[in-house]
Amino acid sequence: MIHVEENGRLNQALRDLYNAYSQEYLAAYRSIFARLDTDPPCRINEFGIIDEERYDTDAGVLFVARENNGWSNEEFEDGSLVRGWLEGISKEGTDGKGHVQTYPRMWYNIGRWAMYLNGAEQSIEELAALKGPVLPALGTIAFTNLNKVRGYSRAGKEYRALAGAEISDRLLRAELELLRPKTVVCCGTVGYFQAHAPEFSGTVIGMPHPTARIGSAQMLRQLAMRLSG
Repeated sequence: MIHVEENGRLNQALRDLYNAYSQEYLAAYRSIFARLDTDPPCRINEFGIIDEERYDTDAGVLFVARENNGWSNEEFEDGSLVRGWLEGISKEGTDGKGHVQTYPRMWYNIGRWAMYLNGAEQSIEELAALKGPVLPALGTIAFTNLNKVRGYSRAGKEYRALAGAEISDRLLRAELELLRPKTVVCCGTVGYFQAHAPEFSGTVIGMPHPTARIGSAQMLRQLAMRLSG
């Protein structure tokens, strides 16, 4: 069931968590990304339940991805962060959303996967052909990245070092403790997730990264197979 007040409480608890971890996490980020990012932001990013009015609190689905490609210091300073940005896409589409408006493949695929998990009426082939109509499904999920700051167009050794770091381990465990999802969809992150949360008792679905050069229907068939297996 959807419990709007509880979802709001969970998002506030996540904000508090990110605030508490921000400086310690940034210290690790600065050390690992020193060569690539000489002017780190003032805080880490914010994730969580995308739409508090649409997330199934009792049967929650958490997507765990890698890192956001860019995110300006001004956006961090202004509080223009991932959770609210994705809520806007789920309600308004990609218009006016900058880079994602030109390269929306990741969010189309995640929207398709969310629709499938929600019991979409469409066949896999029909669902794979949809674009804009899948974006509202983003509002039914929770979302986080292993790299809580920012990355680049291609995840490299710096991402791998930070994703595997002890601080990332602790923070992911804390997110899971708060959200208690029933299903986790790993977007090219299943190895790190299993290393960080081997005791997780829900369903873990290891998927390719949503921008992988794999057809949308093929990805949906992988999702169906892994969900049934």
